[in-house]
Amino acid sequence: MAQDGLLTTSRLVTLGLAGSTISRRCAPGGPWQRVLPRVILLQTGAPSPRQRLRAALLYAGEGALLTGVAALTLYEVRAAGPPSRPGPVDVLVPKGRAPGSRSYVRIRTARRPAPALPVRRLPCVKLPRAVSDAVPYLPDGPAVTALLAEVVQRGRCTLQELTAALRDSHRASDPRVVAALEGLTAGVRSVEEAEARRLLREAGIPDPLWNEPLYYPDGTFLACPDAHWPYAAVVLEIDSRAWHLSPGDWERTMTRRNLMTSQGLLVLSVSPHQLRADPAAFLTLLRTTLARAADLPARTVRRPQAMARPRAAALASAARARTRSGANAPTGRTDATSPRQTPHSPSRRASGRPGARHVAHSPTPTTGSDGSAAITSGGNLATSRDRTSPAG
Repeated sequence: MAQDGLLTTSRLVTLGLAGSTISRRCAPGGPWQRVLPRVILLQTGAPSPRQRLRAALLYAGEGALLTGVAALTLYEVRAAGPPSRPGPVDVLVPKGRAPGSRSYVRIRTARRPAPALPVRRLPCVKLPRAVSDAVPYLPDGPAVTALLAEVVQRGRCTLQELTAALRDSHRASDPRVVAALEGLTAGVRSVEEAEARRLLREAGIPDPLWNEPLYYPDGTFLACPDAHWPYAAVVLEIDSRAWHLSPGDWERTMTRRNLMTSQGLLVLSVSPHQLRADPAAFLTLLRTTLARAADLPARTVRRPQAMARPRAAALASAARARTRSGANAPTGRTDATSPRQTPHSPSRRASGRPGARHVAHSPTPTTGSDGSAAITSGGNLATSRDRTSPAG
């Protein structure tokens, strides 16, 4: 039985065809073609993207698995590029048998047995391994960040699983991977956020919380801003056109933004183009906003009770001082906690940006004249993480 219109020569012989018959049919002008050694396409014309993948597996032999960019396209990872784009196909084969790379097929030998996972009816390695095998062939740091951020941000795998796969394949020491993982650990979930984080650190602006969910006092999810400075109740949203292609996407963004504003948060917006074209103007606006907001006690966000640590007040005071003075000395993490290992947060599909992670603040209820609980407009919001970041 042909698989996607492909058969090996040995299978054709088993079916009763002589070798001379196979050669004649694969001759120029014949009905068949030899796409790889020992692999026959039973049709004329260029093979489809799927047929190229199937042919690579048939060439590699029993136990072969797709990996790298080829597997990522089947997993529908956008950072890997469109499936229709022709390119090298990476195939993982069991240890002890290596047919050798040929044509568009790159053979990789597994040091230990790799679990197989059928994706669109083609055997693949697991996603973290496919990401790790794709990294060496990515052109630059932003491409590595985009790939790693997408699979974590969309919940395709955890940061821990991804880091383990990169270490196992000795990719974790790649400077591009080191930078991407450091940003992911801090909460960054896109290339644009990574660029913004770099600008903030170089400008000496206190580190915000990245993609940290905010909740109402009753535990209801409010929103997940891209960046949030709790001590100043300031939120930064990096709005890419990719998330606002439809009227519905834009309306959900506006709703989320209005909800945060109603709870006393100052919401700033910037596009990726503005970050690249005029970073100085963006940094000036942000620094001025943080300095003014930090002087308004009513806008200071209360940290959860679990965050009341001895250093919290000193950290908050130092952050405010740096913000008001516009100090240019780069500042790193000021808390004593270990780098966060990000769990999966609620999807932004629920409140705005498709597939993005969300962070929320919870306003502190006050008691109205009728004794009912109400949320103060400039109320206190709480994040879900135990950090010693600058607190109001």
